[in-house]
Amino acid sequence: MGSTSDLKVGAVVKYNNEKCVVLDFQHVQTGRGGAYYQTKMRNIKTGRIAENRYRSGETIDFITVSRRDYHYLYKEGNNLCFMDINTYDQIYIPLDTLGEEVRFLKENETVNLSFDGDE
Repeated sequence: MGSTSDLKVGAVVKYNNEKCVVLDFQHVQTGRGGAYYQTKMRNIKTGRIAENRYRSGETIDFITVSRRDYHYLYKEGNNLCFMDINTYDQIYIPLDTLGEEVRFLKENETVNLSFDGDE
């Protein structure tokens, strides 16, 4: 858990029980009433963009993700094979996990994958 003061572009937060990445945020201080943060977020699974307001000082559920570089090797059935650049371990990721971005992948291309635990 964190607060609105911890918001930054690229942070992954839980919004409506979905994982979203913060694309943009702005701190707004009005003449009347309290300050708030206006955020623009992209849902990781669906790709939809949502906008939300957080009151200043409100708690936000941040998700810790680890990012690592991989080489995209090949497609095998409904899975894509990636190799860790440092350890040479190979992992298989289902096609539906990556969504529409799959069509832009080329073999032997370096990609940056983000993990939330084993997901």
